[in-house]
Amino acid sequence: MSAYSAFLERVAMPAVGWAVGMPVARYVRELEASQWWSPEDLRALQWRKFKRLLDHAYRRVPYYRRRMDEAGVTPDDIRTWEDLARVPISTKEDLRAAFPHGTLAAGVDRRRLLLYRSSGSTGEPFVYYLTRGEKAIRWAIVFRYWRWAGLRPGVPYVNLSLHAPGAFQHRGPLGQLEARALRLLQLPVFELWSRGLPRYIEELRTFRPWFVRGYPSSIYPLAQYLVERSEQLPLKGVLTFGETLLPHHRRLMEQAFACPVYDAYGGEALEVAAQCGHHPGYHINAEAVLVEVVDAEGNPLPPGERGQLVLTNLDNCAMPFIRYNIQDVGVLSEERCPCGRGLPLLESVEGRLVDTFVTPEGKILLANCFSELLDWVAGIRQYQVVQETPSKICIKVAVEEGFQEGHLQRALEDLRQYVGPGVELTVEVVDQIPLTRTGKRRWVISHLPPEVVAKALGAGTSPHPPTSSLRERKGER
Repeated sequence: MSAYSAFLERVAMPAVGWAVGMPVARYVRELEASQWWSPEDLRALQWRKFKRLLDHAYRRVPYYRRRMDEAGVTPDDIRTWEDLARVPISTKEDLRAAFPHGTLAAGVDRRRLLLYRSSGSTGEPFVYYLTRGEKAIRWAIVFRYWRWAGLRPGVPYVNLSLHAPGAFQHRGPLGQLEARALRLLQLPVFELWSRGLPRYIEELRTFRPWFVRGYPSSIYPLAQYLVERSEQLPLKGVLTFGETLLPHHRRLMEQAFACPVYDAYGGEALEVAAQCGHHPGYHINAEAVLVEVVDAEGNPLPPGERGQLVLTNLDNCAMPFIRYNIQDVGVLSEERCPCGRGLPLLESVEGRLVDTFVTPEGKILLANCFSELLDWVAGIRQYQVVQETPSKICIKVAVEEGFQEGHLQRALEDLRQYVGPGVELTVEVVDQIPLTRTGKRRWVISHLPPEVVAKALGAGTSPHPPTSSLRERKGER
């Protein structure tokens, strides 16, 4: 670690944290120690925190008191991990309907809370509150997994930000001073196409960052631009978040930037898990979040089985998230990471329920299989796969010079075999796949009701990706 990074971590950050009432540096030190605890000690910590949180929510949060009373359960009834399933699961719609009076703890001064909105990838931003202390814990978790990648304060990095164009020019002297002190270059996602990829690449080369951080769909076009020109922009790491990282995203980024990609997964008020570089899975931030995988009826599933992710934020007391169904799909792992950390592993995060395709027969179609095939079609600049009904899927493609119609037709042949005869597969050529208003580009969209997807997941129907012709196509390219 450089002397400058040491100064920022040991002097500047603690001083700023003290001044604003957010002791991030102290929480980072605690998390750096607890990550090496044994799995048994971490599990015991989770249980103590969960029991304390459940008791608090039952006594002081009207929404949770009502839901538990309706279920005929009290905190005293939850004595073992097996009892956990008796606590009602909440959805975003449940919390949104009860917000704010039903979801805020009694006695909390709302004027002292920090108001947040989730990114709203489905177009419906979700509003919630945090205290300054809760925000500090969240940032400490972020800094911890940045350290796993080697990104520390004072190391030059680029953030592909969601701020609107021109926002950085209006942050004022303090904001600009902060960016200079942290050696941070902010590049707005919304200007990625209007300013042009060559200009962004030139700004990166001029700034000479060690790391780039952003949505996969924001970094991927930069990687694609470099690879198509047989160029590289060597970095020490790429940090992705906010979207499902598809396999072809990772491969192309690692090729273009000659470094590992470290993905992180989170949601409303939750920094759930991140990769350390030693294992393909994700370390769950067990000190702060409890992760369950459940079937369509809410029953816990064992490691290795795919299901819906249910999350509990163990530190949020002002507005608790207890057994919150975030409507994402994932798989837990029983493996231990070679890095030696005691933090449990999330084997995979496979996207949102609203991004999961299901055929009329109930077969689950993995979005990754579409991307694996479409990625090898020459001349496709962007694509988006949309399931309108169980029997109808449309692939929207934005093409450029060098587009090979024959490659696309061969990919469609493979995909038609994959989806089966009961699904109509069509193609629509468009000028561009638009960004959402939060700066994300959704690669897959399912308009199926979540309960249809949840039922298919509960049935455990396994998809079978078309890999043989894919390998042949790799040889073609």
